[in-house]
Amino acid sequence: EFASGIRATEGDLQLERGTVIDEWRQSKTSQNRMVESHWEATMKDSKYASRLPIGLEKVIRNCTAEEVQAFRDKWYRPEHQAVFLVGDFVESMEDIERKLQSVFEGIQGAGGNHPAQSEKGRGGGEGDYRYVEVKVHEEPQYLVQTDEEATQSSVNISFVKPCLDSGWLC
Repeated sequence: EFASGIRATEGDLQLERGTVIDEWRQSKTSQNRMVESHWEATMKDSKYASRLPIGLEKVIRNCTAEEVQAFRDKWYRPEHQAVFLVGDFVESMEDIERKLQSVFEGIQGAGGNHPAQSEKGRGGGEGDYRYVEVKVHEEPQYLVQTDEEATQSSVNISFVKPCLDSGWLC
């Protein structure tokens, strides 16, 4: 369904919007506030610093079905997806592969130039949908956080460094 059959109607949004808002609201705990601050410091000066996966409350509350469908069409394309199988299987891998092929064989990718992908390809620049610059910190960074609702202490250590020979950060 995610590869080709997502439906986004105003009715669908109204059914799901409350659930997503509730998930967003439940994430506003002391622990999550500190995690978000750590993330912002680690990803400083990049788009990731202010963009958590759940999204912005304003967008969750106000997006239209057309905007959701356009986002899906731009980013959730079959050619960007993968299938992972994990577990104990009674059938042979060949049988499982045949079943998967029968499910996915009719699904076509969008083809052509992807509007979010530059011609430079992987890590090619700002127009590349897979590339968001994250700066390597020149000096060690630290962040001391307190929250009056916190019930435990923790220490986080993160390293932002280039992956060898890839041009990507890891």
